[in-house]
Amino acid sequence: MDLKDETGYDQDTLRLTFSTNGTGTYSAETRHLWNTTWSFTTSNDNDLILQLTGGPSFNWSAVNITDSSFDETTSSSTLISGKWIAIN
Repeated sequence: MDLKDETGYDQDTLRLTFSTNGTGTYSAETRHLWNTTWSFTTSNDNDLILQLTGGPSFNWSAVNITDSSFDETTSSSTLISGKWIAIN
């Protein structure tokens, strides 16, 4: 199956970092760098909220963080899953 990105944004520019102290950064497709705070919202660390300072927040479920990737699912009227991979 071939998939095509039709969002109109350069998805290669999305960047997300997590620090162990609950802070991090998010770089959007507009190349704006946001400072963030984040925390798990369930005791099993399966759900996470990411708050962009002065911006929107993201509520993610089915979160899985490894050394090389970050998997998440967003549920609204549509189920959206994403996989972020480490770039060194």
